[in-house]
Amino acid sequence: MKKRKERRCTGAENTTRPRSRRSVCNTATWRAASYSSTSSVETSDPEPDAKSVVPESSQVKCDERPNGCANCERVSVECPGYGRPIVRRSDTPRARRTYRSCADCRLRRVRCSGERPACSRCRDKQLQCHYLDNSEPAWAQRLASTLNPPEITSPASTEDDPDSSPLNWLRSTDLPEKAKVAVLVNNYFAHIHPIRCFAFLHRPSFLQRVDQELAPESSAGALLHIICALGAQFYALECSTTTQRLSSKFILRSGSQWAEKAYGMVLKDLDKISVDNLMASQLLYDYALRVGNFTQAFMLGGITARMAQALQINLEYSTDVLCLEPGLSISAREARRRLMWSCFVTDALLGSGVDQLMLIEERDIKIQLPCNESRFAQEATCVTRTLDGAVLGFLPPEIVPVAPDENMGIMASFIQHIRIRKQVLRYIKHLDKAMSPWLPNSEFAMLDKACWDWYNSLPKNLQWSPSTIYARKASSQLGALVLLHCSHYQTLCDLYRLGAPALFKLRSAIEFPPEQSEFLQKMRLDLYEPARTMATIISEAETHGPHVLSDTWLPTITYDSSRIMLYYLTQLIEPREQKSKDLVVQTIPYLESKIRALKAMQSLNAVSERLARKSKLQTPDETSFQMTCIPQNQTKQGDRAQQESRLRAHLTTY
Repeated sequence: MKKRKERRCTGAENTTRPRSRRSVCNTATWRAASYSSTSSVETSDPEPDAKSVVPESSQVKCDERPNGCANCERVSVECPGYGRPIVRRSDTPRARRTYRSCADCRLRRVRCSGERPACSRCRDKQLQCHYLDNSEPAWAQRLASTLNPPEITSPASTEDDPDSSPLNWLRSTDLPEKAKVAVLVNNYFAHIHPIRCFAFLHRPSFLQRVDQELAPESSAGALLHIICALGAQFYALECSTTTQRLSSKFILRSGSQWAEKAYGMVLKDLDKISVDNLMASQLLYDYALRVGNFTQAFMLGGITARMAQALQINLEYSTDVLCLEPGLSISAREARRRLMWSCFVTDALLGSGVDQLMLIEERDIKIQLPCNESRFAQEATCVTRTLDGAVLGFLPPEIVPVAPDENMGIMASFIQHIRIRKQVLRYIKHLDKAMSPWLPNSEFAMLDKACWDWYNSLPKNLQWSPSTIYARKASSQLGALVLLHCSHYQTLCDLYRLGAPALFKLRSAIEFPPEQSEFLQKMRLDLYEPARTMATIISEAETHGPHVLSDTWLPTITYDSSRIMLYYLTQLIEPREQKSKDLVVQTIPYLESKIRALKAMQSLNAVSERLARKSKLQTPDETSFQMTCIPQNQTKQGDRAQQESRLRAHLTTY
């Protein structure tokens, strides 16, 4: 290749030469200037001093730019061809290459000095210079985000900047003004109050108290702070679906400062046991589960049990159940009953059938079950049943109604079921002492009958039907209805887990003799059917909005039922049979619907994201499922071996 002739820079500006002809600055001129500046100390020209010392360098191409060569500037010297003294830049700020080009230089694709407010080119040409906000390249933005990570502050998915969001007040340390507090309290009563057994606050009385606590001379207590924290999550969820799209993290952490404040107040006044502090502790327990702080929830469960025992709310306030004599108000007495039953449910769910973990025994509870919500709101006295199905023994016969069940509602039915569930879990934990389940008078048979007797005794207004669904939705009790039915089927799955010891890792699995193979197959089918029924309930509930699936127990229920269905399809059925293939086709949509439901729960339950991810990893589509789980040309033993291998692969993350 012919070597290009290079012209040395002489200092004369010549902009008419073709750009393909590059000039080279004279290195000898640099050396001469350097030597003269170092040898002539007493020179009359003060400019070329010791700062002018420049190391020897090779020739540099000249870009022929007027008023100075840019290539010379890049190596920290001034071009000698323009008659200016050579000044070394060692003691001056080194000019760094900039990537923040102004809009005009970027448009014309010329070098920009990056100076602010105007670059040198725009200043020389008297142009209006402006810079784009996103002028940094992608790599610089990524580097800046790595070196200076943003604060994790519940970002909104639209702008990811909560400080600029109109909902930033949901993350403040102090409670907002009275109007916003009223909105948060209404959200609490609409979504948290009906579910589980948290309906222990008399709404009219509490709203009256809120007005007093928000007075200038008063200070809000722990109960109001945690109620606002829980209501903030649902308020943010509502805003996300109506006005501004918010991330799940922002929704879940809304009101977190108020919850922390309430937690600190409860711990500070731990020696001051009161009904208000117990209510606040119960709601803090639910909040801890909601945000995924399970250790804190476990400890709060112990605190609530001890507070309930100290307050002796397991006993009736007086024998005057109908409040015919002066004393504590009707709403206050019913609130005490409901609070005790809420503590009982919390203790039963925390204990999970382990005796040493449970602190409250139902035999020590000497109060009647809660009345229905309408009677509670209207402060109407009534007589209901106790947990064992009778009425209080000290009541005069003339005040006992003919049908006490008519005075009870969804909360009382849920408490009755929790008692049965507690017995089922205790039975599962002590299988080594139990009778064989196929015997007609075994514990298994009695518990199975108890579950179905309770379910079949539900009144029509609590059965799962389209009319009941919309009736409960109108009264903000659809979430409670969903939990009521899902908890029943979840308890059945826990009872029938005897047929799948490998899935649940039972301590003492029951050995089924060959003559009980039919009983075993029926038990396995009974394990699958409730899981599929739960899928239909949860799928239908999801269509009514994510707030319907807000109970903290539902993510676990949804995930466990998915495991059961997947286990049944991969391990407990014969893959070659046509009915097995049909069952696979029918089950895949249920598994997919549960993944959608878990994703919908992410805004209100921190654990839902992890469970949804694990379920998605384990849920195959129809084609891959049939290819991996329904082989065509294998022996029966080979089928079983591959089924076990596939099962281990499918359940790895479980």
